[in-house]
Amino acid sequence: MDQRDETRLRLISGEFANSVSEALSGWLVGIAVDRSVQGGVDPSGEVHERIVAVVRQLVADLEPRVRQAISADVDQPTGSPLAVLRDGIGPLNGLLSEIGAAPPRRDRVAVEIFPEDTYELGPAAFSDIDPSLQEAGITWGAARAHVHLQRRDGRGASPVESATVSDKPTFETVLTAVVDVEGWMTDDQARQLHDQASLLKSGEKMVEVGSFRGRSIIVVALAADEQVEVIAIDPHGGGDRGPQEISPDQARGDEDHAVFTANLSEAGVFDRVRHIRKLSSSALGDVGGDVALLYIDGAHRFGPARSDIVDWGNRVRPEGTMLIHDSFSSIGVTMALLTTTFGGGRWRYMGRNQSMAEYRRAELGPLDRVRNLLRQTLQLPWFLRNVTIKVLLTLRLKPLTRLLGHAGSDWPY
Repeated sequence: MDQRDETRLRLISGEFANSVSEALSGWLVGIAVDRSVQGGVDPSGEVHERIVAVVRQLVADLEPRVRQAISADVDQPTGSPLAVLRDGIGPLNGLLSEIGAAPPRRDRVAVEIFPEDTYELGPAAFSDIDPSLQEAGITWGAARAHVHLQRRDGRGASPVESATVSDKPTFETVLTAVVDVEGWMTDDQARQLHDQASLLKSGEKMVEVGSFRGRSIIVVALAADEQVEVIAIDPHGGGDRGPQEISPDQARGDEDHAVFTANLSEAGVFDRVRHIRKLSSSALGDVGGDVALLYIDGAHRFGPARSDIVDWGNRVRPEGTMLIHDSFSSIGVTMALLTTTFGGGRWRYMGRNQSMAEYRRAELGPLDRVRNLLRQTLQLPWFLRNVTIKVLLTLRLKPLTRLLGHAGSDWPY
């Protein structure tokens, strides 16, 4: 079996889980309000506050379980995500009963199948949660069915039953190769970058803007097909390394370049990576043709960040992927997104892995543009949380960051 089928399923599952998670709160509040009105109860004021409070607890409980169900291995299913929602929606039924909402009339079959769902809250299909989930749900189901059949028809075995034979290193091996390489990229983000790189086809091109000491480009070079062109762009000028290291410092930059080169050599990918030691704005003419995968982790100031998104984003082919690090975390990067991808019609927001946002090159119609705007707007509370954490750390008020779920002294990324 082609290992890319497994990787595609993992990516599809991750994107679908993000979409379902983002829709949960709005759907639960909306359906509770609807049932309140239908049951003769005014859903405003204190009633609405109670609905929101119950929904908040429900989402905290259901969201990880839904993600687990969506991402479960096809040979080790943990149950349908719709079943998880139907089974877990009891507290909302209880609240509607407490506020005195009259339950709807139910047919005999519904009562027999879902006896506890008094107010018929449980979804029968993903489109009940949000119409936009219908196509994504079909795609996810088809991908799972394809992988299941591929494993069972003799061309491949379940990874539970036997290891997949591949001439490419496993992600765990790749992660080991970069464990000592300095950089700001979590293991989960490395997995996302690895999976995207592994899907690139022979002859395609990957460009990274901002390489620092090589952590992310090593992941790409080890994951991608040998016939994929891997390009790293970083001037190694010693500037834009962090909030306290904005100004260029050539000695510092030369040290970064030496460490970058040594890290690539030690990982065995020095000859696989073409390094362009220029500012990203000056390197556009050094890269010809379309880009299939673009990873932006360069200067985080508004101007350079916006230029990278616009200028290098224009080089990405239709249906190509753009990953942007420090999204909804860095002020400059987030402001750049607000003025480009939020209202634009060329980049579909696919979700984020902590601060690594994923976009797909597409031409969006009016309705899709509105949905795209709303999905990105929903990330702004997380952005404000990250900015608050950074302010507290700067003021040496680290203990207070725990109240926001942050551990350690590093800035969130």
